[in-house]
Amino acid sequence: MAVPERTCRAKLAPEACVRSDRVLEDLLDWLPDTEEVTNAMDYFYDKTGIQPYLLICDSMDGKGGEITDAEAEEFLDRRYTSLYSDEGHMIFVFMEYEESEYITFLYTGRDADVLMDGEAKEIFLTNADRYYTDSSLSDEAYFAKIFRDSADEIMGK
Repeated sequence: MAVPERTCRAKLAPEACVRSDRVLEDLLDWLPDTEEVTNAMDYFYDKTGIQPYLLICDSMDGKGGEITDAEAEEFLDRRYTSLYSDEGHMIFVFMEYEESEYITFLYTGRDADVLMDGEAKEIFLTNADRYYTDSSLSDEAYFAKIFRDSADEIMGK
């Protein structure tokens, strides 16, 4: 059986993404120690050239599980604009609106879209779903694994 061919991707140019100190917003206080996660996010940035931002929440604009994709997109567009002046970043939202009920969203700037195409976004979000059920992972290890493994898969190790 043939292995499906992966898209060949190049790391984003350094000038496309101005690094920011704001990389994580944990509104649910899930991550008492963020070092493991921020190290994995730095790894993602080093591999892809895209600096991610992680938002852990239970709602966006007061909406939980009933939020539509269009409403989430509008919220994330405003958030992105408030955080960045370039187009090389990515926002990953993990929204658990009820116990074990969650939604994930990815929002990327236009420059980041070149690398984070449909296949790359699918890889990232599939990893978020796959690792969610791994009870051996702490919350910190869960998010760290998403960023590290996704960077390797998206960039082809």
